Amino acid sequence: MVEERPSDSAYAATLLTEELGAQAVLLSYRLASNPDGQFPTALQDTVTAYQYLLEQGIPLSRIIVTGNLAGAHLALSFLRYVSEGESTLPAPIAALLFCPAIEYAAYWDPGCMTPNRNYQINYLEPDFASWGSVGGLEILHDGAVSFAAAMEKVQGNVVEVFVEPYANHDVFFIGN
Repeated sequence: MVEERPSDSAYAATLLTEELGAQAVLLSYRLASNPDGQFPTALQDTVTAYQYLLEQGIPLSRIIVTGNLAGAHLALSFLRYVSEGESTLPAPIAALLFCPAIEYAAYWDPGCMTPNRNYQINYLEPDFASWGSVGGLEILHDGAVSFAAAMEKVQGNVVEVFVEPYANHDVFFIGN
């Protein structure tokens, strides 16, 4: 499991593990905002954690990579690394992406968020989103759905998108 911060992710991990009867590993990867966290350190941390799981004998059929927002972006970066790079690592069985931040360039400009059709009903303020399941009413909806549609076209990919029609951002974590 790839997640931003264990304190932020414990609720989601507990919910998933209870429902799936699984175990979770919460990776506290180095953030780009820290002096020692410049790219590609978060990806390196993810690769190291994944290698560790494989070395412990965890079968691929039991490894699902997941993330929320930036963690979802990191999970996608990891999947690309294992599928396109010089990596000899096998791909995990699946990935779960929650509110994936796909269009990062747009998120750095708060002015790009206010024209979004969901801006008036989303609780994310433009300055918050510049820091960093898809709700049908969330600002990240269109980018995530477009990305999923593109991934469905890749041979061998199986993609399912679940949109909660009247939910705003991060509905999965709202019970926390």
